[in-house]
Amino acid sequence: MKHMIALATLLLATQSGVQAATLKVFSSGGMYPVIESLKQDYQQKTGNSIQLEAAPSMGDTPQAIPNRLKRHDSADVLVMVDYAIKPLEQANWVDSHSHQVLAHSYIAMAVKQGSGQPDISSVAKFKQALTEASSIAVSDSASGKYIQTKMLGKLALGAETAKK
Repeated sequence: MKHMIALATLLLATQSGVQAATLKVFSSGGMYPVIESLKQDYQQKTGNSIQLEAAPSMGDTPQAIPNRLKRHDSADVLVMVDYAIKPLEQANWVDSHSHQVLAHSYIAMAVKQGSGQPDISSVAKFKQALTEASSIAVSDSASGKYIQTKMLGKLALGAETAKK
C-alpha cells in the first residue's frame, strides 16, 4: 500500500477539529490494521484517544458504514473505499472537503489452512484454480464487489463460479 504517511497526517490533522478527547474512527478491513498500528503513537503525541471500530465500506451488514450513518451512528473519521464515500457526500453525511486518498489497495487471495497453495502464476492458471475450487468466498465490501461484478466476468467465469 502507498501513501501510509497520509493516514498519520489525516489523523493528526483531524485533532484540531475534534473537541472530544476521543476520536471515533470507522475503518474498513484493509486499513484497520494500519490504523491500529498507528493508534498508540497518535494517542501518546496528542493526548487524545482513538475509538477504532471495524466497519465495511458497503454491504448489507448492520456494521457497514452507510448503514451505521443511516442509523445516525456518527464518527469523526471514516476510512473506506473511495467510491463508496461519494454517495455519503451527496447525502451530506460527510464533509466532501475532508475527503483524502490514503492508499491504493490490491486484492489478496487466501486458501483454507492445510490446503495446497494454488498456482496463480498466470491468468490461465488463476482461472484453472478458481474453476477447480470446491468453493469461493468473497467479502461484501469493495474487493468482493469488484470480484463479483467485474473480475469474474473479465475472466469469463461469472456463471461458472457463481454456483460456488
